[in-house]
Amino acid sequence: MAKLTGLLKEIVNIKEQISERKLLLNFSALSSVQFVNGVIPLVVLPYLYRVLGVEKLGYVFLAQAVAGFFIQFVDFAFSNTAVRAISQNRASSLLPFLTGRLFTLRICLLLIGFPLYSALGIAIPDVRTSIQSYLISYMLVAAQAVNPYWFLQGIDKTKYYALINLVGKVLFVISIFVLIRSESDYYLVNGIQGVTVFFTGLTGWYFIQQKKFIRFTSVSVKTVITEFNAGLSNFLSGLIVFGNSGCYLLLTGYFAGATQAGYYGIAEKIFLLGRALPIMIHQAIYPHVCRIAENSFHEVRKFFKQFYLFLLPVFIPITGILFFFSSEIISLITGSLVYQAAKLVKIVSPIPFLAAVSIPLAQTLSAKHFNRSYLNASLIGSSISVLIAMVLISQFMATGAAVAALLGELIMIASMFFQIERNHRDYSLFTKPVIS
Repeated sequence: MAKLTGLLKEIVNIKEQISERKLLLNFSALSSVQFVNGVIPLVVLPYLYRVLGVEKLGYVFLAQAVAGFFIQFVDFAFSNTAVRAISQNRASSLLPFLTGRLFTLRICLLLIGFPLYSALGIAIPDVRTSIQSYLISYMLVAAQAVNPYWFLQGIDKTKYYALINLVGKVLFVISIFVLIRSESDYYLVNGIQGVTVFFTGLTGWYFIQQKKFIRFTSVSVKTVITEFNAGLSNFLSGLIVFGNSGCYLLLTGYFAGATQAGYYGIAEKIFLLGRALPIMIHQAIYPHVCRIAENSFHEVRKFFKQFYLFLLPVFIPITGILFFFSSEIISLITGSLVYQAAKLVKIVSPIPFLAAVSIPLAQTLSAKHFNRSYLNASLIGSSISVLIAMVLISQFMATGAAVAALLGELIMIASMFFQIERNHRDYSLFTKPVIS
């Protein structure tokens, strides 16, 4: 009996080691993805700043901001719902059917989104003046529609996603230096990025089928609608959360013009690089959190307590670097010291830390399927943040946008915390639980 008990303990230890190894591999692969996604815009930014100037860069950033909302529309919260579904069914015979209907849903949303995207561009004055650049920028949305990240993350093959992502970004950089030669070429920037990532995404799906990870099956309209309804709450939550962070550039363009949007866009590229680490951590640990949440929330709570201990030594230095070396960072990125952009970087420097603090709250609501509470938290937090942003940006332009972005992160954390403590106290990460 003792031998059997020892054998069972050994098996459990092996399983835990395998789980930890997979988590580390996913973390490493997604680290490279977020690093590449954060660094590549900064690689081309000095060149684009010199060739295009801050105003034309502002038009490029504005088109990216609008496209970002439609990327969220096409993505349909797949970073949560699809990854969770694939992760929980990866050994099931239903996996090909599930993948087929999820991919079909993305393509349907891509087609639905374009008329809405076009109409919105016509309605926004600063966008309408560069409509050619704006319409071409929809290729960014198409690229996200065929991005296989959600499937590869769900089956724990994130190393392939990292490779696909790297190839697409390298092609983008080469194309920028070859094709963007004068100020009048600004309309091509977003299109180049979209086209290169689009074709590497398609190549990724071909590779997935060749590796026999999956084979597509046909799906009916009814099943696509079913999948749409199942993910609607998470999608709305994700869209609102993105709107909370993505609206600042649009509001800056609307109230203060393309030049001020250009200054804010430069600063945004900097702090988004700092925010890439919490995004990568979120993507790496989410499948693991979903799996352990199915068995015991006590394990989830224990995992997140360790996570919070990890935050301070990692993210406080990042905040300090962004705050104290903002001028040097801006000079390095743009090739000259842009004082207004440096000031904005100082203001938003705590955002990467705050984004990391919010991860356990957001994943608790998502992993336990508290979709309504997540939606309420997102709606309340974002509504307050947008109202504050409108007031601040109309008065202080790009500086107001930076302050609003910082306040928006704090408000969103408070909103999610309130929803958990009020409606799901048994799943609180901070108070004594009633259940395990």
